[in-house]
Formats: sequence, C-alpha cells, structure tokens
Amino acid sequence: MPNEVYSDVEPDLVRFGDRVRTDVWSLGRQCEAEPPFLTKIDAWGKRIDDLVTSEAWKAQKVISAEEGLVAIPYENKHDEFSRLYQMVKLALYSPGSGLYSCPLAMTDGAAKTLSGRSNSNLTRGNRSKTKSSSRSG
Repeated sequence: MPNEVYSDVEPDLVRFGDRVRTDVWSLGRQCEAEPPFLTKIDAWGKRIDDLVTSEAWKAQKVISAEEGLVAIPYENKHDEFSRLYQMVKLALYSPGSGLYSCPLAMTDGAAKTLSGRSNSNLTRGNRSKTKSSSRSG
C-alpha cells in the first residue's frame, strides 16, 4: 500500500480499532448470547417466517453501515487498494462482531457478483418478472 493511501486510511483504522475494542466487542458478546432465530409460525398456526434479531444485532447493522464495511471497495476511493482497506477493517471487526461479519460477507459477495453484470440485464430481468407476475394475478 503506497504511503499516501496508508496515511489516509491509518487514522480511520486506529479510530475503528478503538470502536471495536469498546462498542463492537460488547455488542458482539450480546449477539452471541442472543443469536438470531426464525419464527416459522405464529400463535394461530399461520406461516410467518419471521427472522428475530436482538437489539445488539440491529446495532451491529448500524455500525457496519456507518463504517462502510461493505461499501469501501465499491466506493473505490483508493483504487486497487480499496479492497485491502476493507479487508483490514473486517479483520479488526470480525473477531468481536458476534458473527455479524457473516451476513456482511454474504452481502459483499452478492454485491461483487452483481457489479459484474450490466444494469440493462438486471433491469430487463426485473421488468420481465414483473410483467409475468402481473399477468398471472
């Protein structure tokens, strides 16, 4: 990583490391004590498939968005070093995240896959699904 990129990201990494040591660590312990679970049916036997997450899990979502843990490589501020910057932040975050880094990895994988496709193909695919579902209903 060139010195100019390092000097730009280093203060953020130090600040984030402190946030991980305090906020993220305690939230991660709560996430592990209260993992997400799926409620398949309600009290009347109706299928609902509701994913229930703790307040700590919801707080991890806010923190990961504030910190750009998925967005950094797509914003591409540091060109080919943006992905490295993201990986360093994730290396700081993951051990204390209470497994919240797992959905982040899945989101990043989906974003990377979709970023390799043309927008016209995605739009065309969505439009045809909308037309076909409106005809059948």
